[in-house]
Amino acid sequence: MNTKQSRALRLVFSMLLAFIATFAFIRPANASGCKPDGRPYFVIKGQPGMSFKFFANGQFVGDLVVGPNGEGELVFGEPGVSYKVDYEVNYPNSPRYDGGTVRCDPPAPAVQPPAAASDCDRAKLAAAEQRVAELETKLDQADTAAGDAEDRLLQAIDDHHAAKLDAAMAGYYARNAAKSAGFAKKRAEAIIQLAKDKPGSPEFFRYMEGARFRAEEALGYGMSAVVEGFGSQQEMMSLESTMTGLIKYEVIDYYRAPNPYTDAEYVKAAEEIIKVVERATQIAQKIADDLRAKEQAVLAKAEQARADYRKARDAQAAIKADLAKARPELAKLRAACAKE
Repeated sequence: MNTKQSRALRLVFSMLLAFIATFAFIRPANASGCKPDGRPYFVIKGQPGMSFKFFANGQFVGDLVVGPNGEGELVFGEPGVSYKVDYEVNYPNSPRYDGGTVRCDPPAPAVQPPAAASDCDRAKLAAAEQRVAELETKLDQADTAAGDAEDRLLQAIDDHHAAKLDAAMAGYYARNAAKSAGFAKKRAEAIIQLAKDKPGSPEFFRYMEGARFRAEEALGYGMSAVVEGFGSQQEMMSLESTMTGLIKYEVIDYYRAPNPYTDAEYVKAAEEIIKVVERATQIAQKIADDLRAKEQAVLAKAEQARADYRKARDAQAAIKADLAKARPELAKLRAACAKE
């Protein structure tokens, strides 16, 4: 076989292979589309391992090889550009196939969710911290004030109890002093009347004995009132001294010895007894009245202390209520700002 015949045979063989590859083996199916980023792509389906040359708008883009899954894909170009696609078998003298036209729009810009409004307000946080600090300071002061008010109230209650007891005892002594003085005056007045009705009567001694006994009772109650009221004991002791001077009128046993005293002396003694018991009763009653007035004053002070204590506790409770609201709000603001 000569050279010309050999070349002719090779040419025929090459054309035959191209024909067979084109129509018998390839018959490639193709498709095109757009990627999410807006770039176009081209897909050829064929026998695994087959290779193609890919053109876009007449410009060679690259080789496209069919993978094991029977598909080959090539991503090319830019979004927004129209491309005329062609391809050919990567083999000499392969015809070029029309792959159609593809155009991809640029992807829509991603819609960003609006930024969440920050819950952190530094100004509010500072104000809340300042308010809580001020309320805590006020609460400390209110606690101290309430404690002091409670101490004053307890002391006022104790003072009132003591004053009430003193007033009650002084009233008791004043009533009994007046009662005993009443009996003593009746006996003394009987002596004075006896001197008018029965001069020299042996009854003077008996009446004097009763008058002095009741007068001593009145003086005893009066002195007790003086002691309870912390009043002056000097006058009461002077009254008792007067009564002691009259003791001679009751030590005489009239039925065993002659009565050495005259009617006038008994009358004078009776008049002294009346003066003594009246004064003793006045002193005891004045002390009772003074202590009663003192008890009322102490009671008013206790009531004021009770009102002050109630007011202090109300103020304390109000501050605690404000803190109960302010502290959660401060905690919420701190938590919001801690996230930033």
